[in-house]
Amino acid sequence: MTKDEINQVLNAMDGFYVGYANVSTLKGIRTQQYVFNMTPENISGFLYTWKDRAGQILLTDMLDRLVLTMESGTIIQCKTRELEKQVYSLMRDIRSGKNVPARFPMVTRELFDAYIDMEESLVGEAEVEALAREEQQAALELGL
Repeated sequence: MTKDEINQVLNAMDGFYVGYANVSTLKGIRTQQYVFNMTPENISGFLYTWKDRAGQILLTDMLDRLVLTMESGTIIQCKTRELEKQVYSLMRDIRSGKNVPARFPMVTRELFDAYIDMEESLVGEAEVEALAREEQQAALELGL
């Protein structure tokens, strides 16, 4: 991964409630998956941007639990009534021109997964190195 790609992922993950967005076309074919911080502002901006091009948008948290589902521009399910009200209100303000869709860092799920794989590999290497140092220290203490 390039340093720029790493920074993109870190920026997208900079938040309290990072999750996945799965976008399907009007014909039901999944087109892309994204990762971003699931604030009401970001969710409403994302939904507004895709409302005319997506048949379904499924937003989940990092454990794949439902956050929100939108089909053909209408919110079908939402994890809480409060979030649904916030998103509706923000989208209404965007439609009326009172606000603009939020601009926020977002990456593809593919890039996010590559970053996670890289991180897991680095952690594994660090653990192996730590164990090797411990074994060397134990051998030195035993005089081997």
